[in-house]
Amino acid sequence: MGKYVDLTGKTFGRLTCINMVGRDSQRRALWLCKCACGNETTVVSTSLTGRKTKSCGCLHKDLTRERTTTHSLSIDANGKTPRLYSIWRNMKQRCNNPNAAKFEKYGGRGIKVCEEWMDYMNFHNWAIANGYADGLTLDRKDNNSNYQPSNCRWVSVAQQNLNKSNQRLITFNGETRTILEWSNLLGMKYSTLKCRLDDYGWAIEKAFKTPVRRRSS
Repeated sequence: MGKYVDLTGKTFGRLTCINMVGRDSQRRALWLCKCACGNETTVVSTSLTGRKTKSCGCLHKDLTRERTTTHSLSIDANGKTPRLYSIWRNMKQRCNNPNAAKFEKYGGRGIKVCEEWMDYMNFHNWAIANGYADGLTLDRKDNNSNYQPSNCRWVSVAQQNLNKSNQRLITFNGETRTILEWSNLLGMKYSTLKCRLDDYGWAIEKAFKTPVRRRSS
């Protein structure tokens, strides 16, 4: 029997080689492997080293089950695309597709979808666990950061409009922020600051530095 590469203890995908148990008709080494799922299977050495076989067969079953589950969540009983799936699909489009209508406001300025959420199941599970409901929209807490669990929430359309990055940007003392961001930083109501700038036409410095009058009781 010719020489063979000792694969004892080595792992290929979900399979860990236990010991060589013989050779096949082409004189290739056969290895008894333990799968991560607990099953044992015999695999020819070249299928292991060539990455053709990665499990006892459970990996294919798991991937098929995942695809089936994702498909069932992407198409409802009436053959239509559920709202949550559309939100996920549109999020990826505006961040990853240069031809998307809003790409320049998202992917074009470096906004990305985290790797975890590139899988719809992960996004779906996060959404359900974090208060998703029809009528709410996906909002980023920091408009300059990515779509990821720590930076996203479900809010009403009115609340999201306050946080949109397409509001007029204000530059003051070398910093550029939205009106909402400045109002939070200054400890001033958004409506008060916006009124000073848009309705009264105040200069930025005056609008930012003039103390807010407190009504006497």
